[in-house]
Amino acid sequence: MRRSVLRFGLSLSLLLGSGAFAADPAPCPCGKGKPAACEAGCVCEGTTCPAHAGHGMRAGMPMGAQKHVMPVFDPSTVTTIKGRITEIVRVEHGRNFTGVHLKVKAGDETLVVHAGPSFFIDPKMTFAVNDELEATGSRIKLDEVPTLLATQLTKGGKTVQIRTPDGKPLFKHGPPQM
Repeated sequence: MRRSVLRFGLSLSLLLGSGAFAADPAPCPCGKGKPAACEAGCVCEGTTCPAHAGHGMRAGMPMGAQKHVMPVFDPSTVTTIKGRITEIVRVEHGRNFTGVHLKVKAGDETLVVHAGPSFFIDPKMTFAVNDELEATGSRIKLDEVPTLLATQLTKGGKTVQIRTPDGKPLFKHGPPQM
């Protein structure tokens, strides 16, 4: 009993000390105070933290309490883009799940291509900045950022199918268990 109380007290003090239950929102990334206090025209103006734009994160929450917004595949918006990879971002989606997001410059526009989970993508295809990429998928906006939920990627003559044409993932949620 004494050990349980000690563990509970330690856990509670760590949580309270971490700021996870802070009443005030996190400072605005623009450096002008709280997100609600941002002036009109500020890149942070209200809801989207530009440090996580395109990754479904919300401003005003401590980093440990950030909620990820899962994108919804829309079959009516399926399109194909061709462009050059400008950045490769790995986004933690929870325990044992890291998403591979590719920023792709296609014409005058940059889109974030959600390629899929690293455990599924990495063994099939590798990426480097400046690689030419063709991506097919559902074109949506995620936190006002043009995003493509990929169904298929083609690079250097090699094609990887990630989802069915109607958006059902060909991967299971989590790496294979050993």
